[in-house]
Amino acid sequence: METVQVNNEPSVDALLLKSPLYFPYARIWMSACLAAADMLSLGVVMILVVNIWNWVSYFFRPEFYWSLAYLMLVFVVVYALRGLYPSLGLSPAEELKRLSVSTTFVFLGLAALTFWLRTPNYYSRGVFGLSWIFALVAVPLGRFAVRWLLVKANAWGEMIAIVGCGPEGQQIYHFLSKNPRYGLIPKLMIDGGGCNEPYPEKIPVIAYRGQMNCELRRHLEGINTAILVTPEITPPIMQSLVEKSRLQFKNIVLVTRLNQMGTIGITSYDIGGMIGLEVCQNLLNPWMQATKRLMDIGLVVFGGGLILPVLAGIAVLVKLSSKGSVLYRQERIGLGGKRFSVIKFRTMVTNADQILADYLKANPHLKDEWEAKHKLAHDPRVTPVGRVLRKLSLDELPQLWNVLVGDMSLVGPRPIVADEIKRYEGYFHLYSRVRPGITGMWQVSGRSGIDYQDRVKLDDYYVRNWSIWLDIYILARTIWAVLTKDGAC
Repeated sequence: METVQVNNEPSVDALLLKSPLYFPYARIWMSACLAAADMLSLGVVMILVVNIWNWVSYFFRPEFYWSLAYLMLVFVVVYALRGLYPSLGLSPAEELKRLSVSTTFVFLGLAALTFWLRTPNYYSRGVFGLSWIFALVAVPLGRFAVRWLLVKANAWGEMIAIVGCGPEGQQIYHFLSKNPRYGLIPKLMIDGGGCNEPYPEKIPVIAYRGQMNCELRRHLEGINTAILVTPEITPPIMQSLVEKSRLQFKNIVLVTRLNQMGTIGITSYDIGGMIGLEVCQNLLNPWMQATKRLMDIGLVVFGGGLILPVLAGIAVLVKLSSKGSVLYRQERIGLGGKRFSVIKFRTMVTNADQILADYLKANPHLKDEWEAKHKLAHDPRVTPVGRVLRKLSLDELPQLWNVLVGDMSLVGPRPIVADEIKRYEGYFHLYSRVRPGITGMWQVSGRSGIDYQDRVKLDDYYVRNWSIWLDIYILARTIWAVLTKDGAC
């Protein structure tokens, strides 16, 4: 057994003592915070709906509904049964799915109960329906707000160890470090004997060879959860960790190399004592595809009618700000590799290509930025009005027509031009299996703050893990990204 300190980082003990997360009941604390957030959200919904209905209905009796406040505990119980406390490691799309299904289940159960008790006339169907709709929105928002506050206060998550420090182990470490909302805080990495890579920086690393002693036990104090990267652990060490429970972790997460098949929507099976994993191929499910298409059409028809004045106002500004047409068309690659014309509000001057060539010639140091991101932080081609439209993503609103005619979807991979196909290398066949989207993983993951290869990986993740719930989550996150200008260029 060997302890390795990396880049003069503080010892494991110093890290544990410094962190406010160092207590044995982290999961209880986080579950209590989420339960309180859910109760508060449901309470706000109840107050809001009762007051709205009291205003619109003369015969409404609000005091009758205040006496039913205890029913909020039913929601908490159902959420707990669905594994939503503390929901560590749960993807945002999966959490949204469980919350929505559980909330709907409780409302349907309450409706069935009132019918069975023959008391439906005592309740307002308007209050019931409005409460259900508001709860579907308020509960996820409440959780987002509480989790965000706790992350900022360094009071969300539990300390974990990552066993395996090769490429996959280091990828997990960097992902969890950048995404604290998952609640898994890497505090220690363990070399399980299969690491041929340099140790990662900024985190202590222990080389474990199957021997347990007091010193190692002291380093692991307060860490109850471990992620085992099985391809980076030798068989003897794996047997020591899992079968003999040498390190005595209470919670173990096994990571394999099945991510090429998708990670969301996996169901486990017990097949004669062996683990079987069912991977849902949503891309091959015609019902899911039809649902996605119906959702696109419905939202475009409803939302497009509401924003017609906005579209007209933007068109006038574009026309008055510079010479040229209001709309800009460019050929892109869509479903099945089919080419189509994407429509945007024009944000550049008419001789944009020549200006770009001259600008890069005069500033050769910017060629690397252009090659890496296919974007420039300060693009000389963009008009003043266009710069505002881009920051608010309003230049893409005309693409609603592309969605309506079936060339695009509201959510999907970023539409690419023909010259970008070579950049996708082996991922292009996945890209061409779905319609490109107005918004997508790239838009809600930093946008211009990430390089091109990361964009390709985000498109790959979306296609492999596509579901209606992932689309709903991305649409919700897009609103937040636009309001906060997250990653806008």
